[in-house]
Amino acid sequence: MKSAGCALAVLVAVAGCASGPRAIPADRASTPSSGPATAGESSSGPVTSEGPASVVSPRPAGTAALQPSPAHPAGCALPPEGADDLRASDAATEWRTVWVDRNRGAMNLLAVAADGTVWATFSVEAEREGALVTGDDGVRRWDGTGWQAFEVPLLRRRGAQSNVALAAASARQAWVFGTVNGRTRADTVGFVSAYEGGRWRSQALAKPAADAIGWAYTAARSGAGDRVWAVNGRVALHWNGGSWTCHWGPLGSSLESPARRITAFGQAEPDGRGGLWVLGRGDLLWHLSGGHWTRHRVPAPAGYEAHVTSLARRPGTSQVYAVGSVISRKGNGFDVSRAALWRFPAS
Repeated sequence: MKSAGCALAVLVAVAGCASGPRAIPADRASTPSSGPATAGESSSGPVTSEGPASVVSPRPAGTAALQPSPAHPAGCALPPEGADDLRASDAATEWRTVWVDRNRGAMNLLAVAADGTVWATFSVEAEREGALVTGDDGVRRWDGTGWQAFEVPLLRRRGAQSNVALAAASARQAWVFGTVNGRTRADTVGFVSAYEGGRWRSQALAKPAADAIGWAYTAARSGAGDRVWAVNGRVALHWNGGSWTCHWGPLGSSLESPARRITAFGQAEPDGRGGLWVLGRGDLLWHLSGGHWTRHRVPAPAGYEAHVTSLARRPGTSQVYAVGSVISRKGNGFDVSRAALWRFPAS
């Protein structure tokens, strides 16, 4: 795989650079499912791999070469029930809706390239014979005015694929990481699909990298200088260059629904100005800026509720995108979900 692909793979899940390349068979490649490839699209060579037995990353450095950081405190004790280290306030949000699908479905994973291209994974839903049926709808690319759909090819002689991470370098390069389900845990492997030269190509990852895909739940992002934030559950951990401190969010938030008042931090994304955006529940986003936390609501059309699933910043800017769905509650229990794209700031 190309060096750019290796760098991005490290960011989203696992380092992946095959040695001794060999071309992937054409039956594991796909072209766009609708519309031509982007103008000026070219290939610098096929995506390559040595197959599941290939070495995908350098041998880890010895423990003597990796000195532990002096992190204090070593633990993070559960605070009293009423504790709220963040002391966030509600803010009038500048998040704006960019697009809402007319059809039923949702967007799940998101990546934004430096050239402004937005990549996202889609799912569809439909009511059939008294049941709500959902399914994967591939990957789509947004050019600022519309979407182009692509089908990610399945690995041969494998089960269903589940996407867990998405990365993009431009309108011409993108990667999807995920797992391929097997009959047993031992049969389940990780995979990577790469888009280059106007085509998607899929390959299995070698162990132990294959076993690591899909098992990371904590989101960590670096801020200005040597400051780092890591969020998981209700706690935000802060590294100031010399020690870690625990910052606990409130048990409740400003959400109206009692069933959703448990604070839960999800994905974290830098805001491009030394701050941080953190995914909450439903339509709630947390923002750290200038040492102060605020809560923002993502808008939705009348009669709908927003549900954000992923955040991504356009590199080199303070533009942050969000994807997910807007949901309309129905009396029969089959809520209507439509894919949605948001952006901050609006322009």
